[in-house]
Amino acid sequence: MATYLYRLGAFAYRRRRTVAALWALVLAGVIASAVAFGGTTNDKFTVPGTESQQAQELLEQRYPEASGTYARIVFEAPAGESLTDPANKAAVEQTLAQASKAEDVSGVTNPYDPRQNVDAGAKLLKQLIEQYGGDLTRALSAYNAGSASVDRFGGVPPYPETVNYVSSILDDLSTK
Repeated sequence: MATYLYRLGAFAYRRRRTVAALWALVLAGVIASAVAFGGTTNDKFTVPGTESQQAQELLEQRYPEASGTYARIVFEAPAGESLTDPANKAAVEQTLAQASKAEDVSGVTNPYDPRQNVDAGAKLLKQLIEQYGGDLTRALSAYNAGSASVDRFGGVPPYPETVNYVSSILDDLSTK
C-alpha cells in the first residue's frame, strides 16, 4: 500500500500541472451539475413513522400556531460554579440576547426572570390540563415527566420523583 501511495504521489508531483487541470475540470463538472440538476433546497426534515415525527404532526394539528417553533438551550455551569455567578449569568444573558435576535425566533424566556418562568409554567400546565381533558393527575405527571411518559404508562409514570411530585401537589390541594 505504501509503495502504491508513493508512486501516486510521485506521479502527481511530476505531472502537477496535468493533475491540477484534472482537478479543476472535476470541480467545474461538479459545479455545472449542481447548477443544472440542483433544483430547490428544502429545510423540512421528516422521518415518517418515528415517534418524534408523530409528535410533530400532533403538535401541528393541535397547536398550529406553535408547532415546530420552539427549541431549548441548555446551560451548564463549570464544575464548582453556579449559573447565578456573575460571569456565568452574563454569558447566559448574552446568549439569550443573541438568540432573541435570530431569524424566526418569536420569543425567549429569561431563566432569571421569575415572572417569565411562572407565566411559561402556567401556560404549559393549562395546555396539559386541556390535553388530558381536565385530569389533573395526568396533567401534573406530564408537567413533571413529559406527555410521552404519561401516555406510555397510561397515567402517572413509575418514576419516584414524578410519583412524589404529583402526590405532594394533590395532597396540598386537598387540604386547602
